[in-house]
Amino acid sequence: PDPDLAPVEVTEEEVAAVRAALGELPAAMRARFETEYELKPYDADVIVNQGLGVARYFEELARTGGDPRQASNWIQQDVLRTLNEQGLTIESFPVPAARLGELLAAIRGGEVDNSRGKEVFALMLAEGLSAAEGMQRLGIEKVDEAELIAICRELLEANPSVVADVQAGKAKAVGSLIGQARKKNPNADPNRVREICLELIAQM
Repeated sequence: PDPDLAPVEVTEEEVAAVRAALGELPAAMRARFETEYELKPYDADVIVNQGLGVARYFEELARTGGDPRQASNWIQQDVLRTLNEQGLTIESFPVPAARLGELLAAIRGGEVDNSRGKEVFALMLAEGLSAAEGMQRLGIEKVDEAELIAICRELLEANPSVVADVQAGKAKAVGSLIGQARKKNPNADPNRVREICLELIAQM
């Protein structure tokens, strides 16, 4: 006790106000990301450890892109890498979360495959384009399903050894046709080409 200092009394209301001003603490945010967004503990930890700015960017990206795990992967693989390479902060990052979310939604919707999505992202980063503008610049458009099937039929007819390998249980052999399909149409979705080829072989 100090006779020169008056006693300090803190009310419950003041304690509550200070607690509210603290905001969400890191441990609580990690737990929420794991439950609300179904992130793995490691992924939630990486994002939260980057600070509040990155955590908020992730939440907006997850909301606009429609897939929290996809958003987490893009932040860890592309956004954070770019921040490190260019010495940027998330606040100065030239691609807003809502704009990147448009690209992720396009990838999920089959309008562009993931590899070409990286090309679009590079344009968005360098020139400030929207996802739609980047796709238009690169001539990316969704391939009609009938065209994809025709391409796959043609490739299977020209590569009987691949058909034989797949029929022998070596499904990975169909991967050799992906590049050929992309040469015929650069917009061909690799995953869909693989699926169609396997479906057609199963019908033989």
